[in-house]
Amino acid sequence: MPTGDFSPVPPPPLEPSASMPSEPEIRATIHLYWCVSAILVVALAYLMCFVCRHELKLKPFSWCSVATPFNITLFCGAVSLICFYVLSSFATIAAYGTLPYSPDGLPVGITFALASAEVSYCFYSWYRSQAIMEILFPSWTSVVQLVVYSTPIICSLQIIAAMGNVYFGLLGTTIWYFFTVTSVALAISFTMILDTTFIASFLCAIKSMQDDMKGQIDEKCVIIAKYGAASCAVFYFAHIILAVSSTLPNHLMGELVYCISFALYGGVVILMICMKIALHHESRKRSAKGKQRVEKAKSIVAGSNSTFFVTPGNSTNMLEKSKNQLRRGTSTDQSPKILKTRSFQNPPLDTA
Repeated sequence: MPTGDFSPVPPPPLEPSASMPSEPEIRATIHLYWCVSAILVVALAYLMCFVCRHELKLKPFSWCSVATPFNITLFCGAVSLICFYVLSSFATIAAYGTLPYSPDGLPVGITFALASAEVSYCFYSWYRSQAIMEILFPSWTSVVQLVVYSTPIICSLQIIAAMGNVYFGLLGTTIWYFFTVTSVALAISFTMILDTTFIASFLCAIKSMQDDMKGQIDEKCVIIAKYGAASCAVFYFAHIILAVSSTLPNHLMGELVYCISFALYGGVVILMICMKIALHHESRKRSAKGKQRVEKAKSIVAGSNSTFFVTPGNSTNMLEKSKNQLRRGTSTDQSPKILKTRSFQNPPLDTA
């Protein structure tokens, strides 16, 4: 009976060819995946510390106070991208013969992580924009919400395509190849259209504030619009680079450019974390201003109580003045424009 070591034998390294990327490019690709993963791990740890330090101390601890829709979607998006980068680095190593074996489910895991990140981003964008959508387009809000809730179905098509390619060998067929390409393009287009719609709603809200409220713009709305537009621009730029990488062969930086395009997804997550922090600071600034107004009002009331004396003559004059003011106040109607835009005075944008 034969004896010996039956551990998997690593395959011999692939001979370099004209169609393969160079060794420095392979190393740069792998290192970029790991660097972006490390950056997102640090950003995720900072986000958790930020939530524990600034949000939990303002209210008694409960899982509902921590597991808000914004925190859940942001956390899931960051974790999904970290998994995507780690699995992609292993796939790059396995593709060029430096792993003992290549797991069959690796492409499926990569696709699942990417689809999870896209779904998390769509839901985060919806929770961020829902209040403004309800004010600007109340009749369309339910339709947009239904479209957002169908995002997991749209994004899961690429997972089905990957499973068919890996476990059933269907990539060689023309129909399945078309289905694979279409599912990926549909998920990307769906995410980009939704995000663009939400950012456009914030820009419309800002324009409405400028036109109808004499320049008094809610600062939280400006913060969300600014960071949202930046994340949308990074998202568009990432897919432009992805389209360029699909036209480049592997030996002409195609693998590295493909990695750079998905590395920009991490920049979108970091922008969302920065937006959350900016909204928190804006909330603190508002509360501080509110406290200053209360203190100022208290000091004014205390000063007036100590210096104001009522006499029969001036009390009659004050009574007549107050009656005249009441008559004028009831006779003047508020314009429909002001009533229409009153909802923008303090929109419920507490995403921090």
